[in-house]
Amino acid sequence: MLTLGRMSLELEFYFSPTANCRRAAIMLEACDVPYRLRSVDRAAGDQKRPEFLALNPAAAVPLIVDPAGDNGAPLVLSQSAAIMVYLAEKTGKFLPSTPAARALTYQWLFQATTDVNPAVSLVFLADHVFASNEETRSFLSARLRKFFLDCDNRLADRQYLADELTVADFALYPAVEAQVKRLNEWPELAHLRRWMGDLQSRPDVIRAMALK
Repeated sequence: MLTLGRMSLELEFYFSPTANCRRAAIMLEACDVPYRLRSVDRAAGDQKRPEFLALNPAAAVPLIVDPAGDNGAPLVLSQSAAIMVYLAEKTGKFLPSTPAARALTYQWLFQATTDVNPAVSLVFLADHVFASNEETRSFLSARLRKFFLDCDNRLADRQYLADELTVADFALYPAVEAQVKRLNEWPELAHLRRWMGDLQSRPDVIRAMALK
């Protein structure tokens, strides 16, 4: 149930248990940013209540309210990638300082959010909404496999997507975790499985993935 209280000095994090929200949660935990969790029950329509729409007319989570925004004014921010980059810049963590390394991080961040995550969403719909259409399921599964292979190839000779651990890895993780069954059924994705094992053992990832 959505609860809106008086703003404290803590960042407020509006959350539902989705991959988009979990990647923002991982970033909050990894950056050690104190936050107050505001659970949004989308099934109950919390995201369409006037008090939430006043914060985000798009009626979507994740969303943060940072009382320590620029020039003393609170910052209200949605979109998981935007939240992750903001937290990285705010804390100076998980985003390289040099232009080339930062651009490479953005490349894999956007690959996770604009290629992999939508493919995971479509596969979910094919599995649970259009399950009777085997042709659609096969097409979307092959599309997801292709994006996973792109990541696997990238990880063949490095530990993380952008060489060092960055927002790109945290952005990709919830999407891969959501399709871990398929990941394990595709033997050619050994590098991606190794990468997933490395991340899933991190305490910050464990805490974020346990949020309800």
